[in-house]
Amino acid sequence: MSLDLFEAVKRKIEEVYPFLKVNKKREVVRLVYEILKSGIKPDFLFLPKYKNYEQLKKNLIAVRYPKSFNEYPLNRFYLPELNLKKEDSFTEKSDFIKIEEVVAEKSLKDSKIVSNIIKKYPDVKIDYIENFKSVKKSLDIAGYNKRSKRLYVIKENFDFLKRCPCTKKCLSCDYFVLNLGFGCPMECEYCFLQGYQNFEGIVLQSNIEDYLKKTIDFFRNIKKPIRVGTGEFTDSLVYDDITEYSVDIIKEFSKHKNIIFEFKTKTLNIDNIFNLPPASNIAFSYSLNPDKIIKNSEHYTPPFKERISALKKISDYGYSVGFHLDPIICAQGWKDLYRDMINEIFSLMSPSKIRWISLGTFRFKPDTKKVIENRFKENIILDEEMIIDFDGKLRYPYSLRKEAYLYILNLLKRKKMDINKVYLCMEESDMWKEVGLAPILKW
Repeated sequence: MSLDLFEAVKRKIEEVYPFLKVNKKREVVRLVYEILKSGIKPDFLFLPKYKNYEQLKKNLIAVRYPKSFNEYPLNRFYLPELNLKKEDSFTEKSDFIKIEEVVAEKSLKDSKIVSNIIKKYPDVKIDYIENFKSVKKSLDIAGYNKRSKRLYVIKENFDFLKRCPCTKKCLSCDYFVLNLGFGCPMECEYCFLQGYQNFEGIVLQSNIEDYLKKTIDFFRNIKKPIRVGTGEFTDSLVYDDITEYSVDIIKEFSKHKNIIFEFKTKTLNIDNIFNLPPASNIAFSYSLNPDKIIKNSEHYTPPFKERISALKKISDYGYSVGFHLDPIICAQGWKDLYRDMINEIFSLMSPSKIRWISLGTFRFKPDTKKVIENRFKENIILDEEMIIDFDGKLRYPYSLRKEAYLYILNLLKRKKMDINKVYLCMEESDMWKEVGLAPILKW
């Protein structure tokens, strides 16, 4: 449908605006395509008759961005060439997580991860290389689409722990990230990795003991509680049946009560964690969205109800739990969707059992938009207005973000949720103030 629409728009613009030069024509094609795809207008009857390009562009931007047009200058509207290719489209497959090839560094031939992969996939092809640095790096949609078929098993020597890379000008939540794993086999249409990852495959680090030692040494003399987690560049548990990272992490960090360790996940791959006694400083958080958005925009992830059931099971066992409403997707009817979702969460979970909740709206680097619209041509997540904001990322306009945060915070207050346990992810300090949140984060 979107490819047909794209071709129809190009033909129509040639017909109606033959005087436009190439670059100006590209901007008009994008604007008209987005107006029609998002359903703002049902047909071409809205096309203005101007022959002055600046007037024409301004009129089309006002139609496409009615909320943002008077809030932002024209240079904040991102209008790159629209170039949809059929061959770049994502195709859903039933065996998405089946591993066909393993590329391991030679020194790790007898490692636990390689041994576990062979047990689970006895027919898997294994190649050995000197080190991961020799792997060719390039950003390619076709390669990204095939990434889950290949695992790289490597030894990390440098990049163990870092502060969460909070966007410049945003208020930091003082979170630290353990960089275990890179790449995810799930296909969330909003995932930033599809515009960031530059090799075909998924990386698993074999030397978990080095990660643990570096982290403990780093925080040895820090008395206040420190929150650390995995899940920035991958789902924390998606490969846990192979890596068994959770077992090593829980065993070690349960001894260090000043470190609050968080696993962020969407998966149901949680069996390993019930083989250990729960510890008060070990937490599991689920990324949640309304089920309609999961069905439309998250491929290969468990349904909402299954995630909540898993979260309750983990909580009942004795671990701390939280959840992340990030990214909040302001698709059509989003208020009703999030209201129903929060009602369902708290019909199963007591607010007193929730250790923290993060809120963050959809955002990404501008170039990622071209990747999303090429891979997921029928997406609904790009239909809402998004502008280049304070940090150079595409975001919903300030007024819409504020509306979303206030609406969800009000829903949480009605459920008697302690708002001091709620924080914003990658947001301006002014937004925190305007929605009534204080950056006094007590983990």
